[in-house]
Amino acid sequence: MPIKEAGSYKVRIVGATLTENTKGRPGLQLRFSGEEGQISETFWITENTLQRIRQNIITCGVPEESLQTTQQWEDFWAEPAAYFPPNHEVMIVAEMEEYNGESKIRVKWINYCARPAKEGTSKTLASMFANADAPRPKASVSFINDQDLPF
Repeated sequence: MPIKEAGSYKVRIVGATLTENTKGRPGLQLRFSGEEGQISETFWITENTLQRIRQNIITCGVPEESLQTTQQWEDFWAEPAAYFPPNHEVMIVAEMEEYNGESKIRVKWINYCARPAKEGTSKTLASMFANADAPRPKASVSFINDQDLPF
């Protein structure tokens, strides 16, 4: 069953294909599936979309270190479906879009379900929680009236 309404959906990648439109523009077609249904989206590749598509690929679970060299990218584009982990979940944001008088649900954003914490976050949090009971300076409250205003 296809996703038919705008919203956020937890999904997995179930297919990835390098495709091309009638004008020769390449695109990455991703097929998503979740409890609410399936949806497919083609991300057309241009100079302006390269960074977003690269980030989408990484967000969808392809390790960044496996896409560093020209050869690694050639291997990826030869068989993109092989690079997406089967159980990696992402959140997609689907929105209704109108084109040539026709409405269609489109994938607008691909987000992490839970973004991995940066290195050092656990130490920062440990310090914050360990010092949570330390006395804090009291905030001072001051009141102003109309005579204190410069205008």
